[in-house]
Amino acid sequence: VFADYLEIRIWDRGQPFNLEAKLHSIMQEQRDPLDREGERGLVFMYKLTDDLRYIRTDDRRNCLVMRKNLT
Repeated sequence: VFADYLEIRIWDRGQPFNLEAKLHSIMQEQRDPLDREGERGLVFMYKLTDDLRYIRTDDRRNCLVMRKNLT
């Protein structure tokens, strides 16, 4: 927790993926993204955060960064 925002970081070592492309493809579908059988968590994270990023580090780790502004 910081003065102006809350940040959650989730780390893993799996295969990376393109978060922006995945979100774009989900949102472009004709049906409501929340009616999907899978991948609803990505939609929730996108809609409920102010900053959502997926970072691949040089040591081949992945970090999902979720930030919500408090002000």
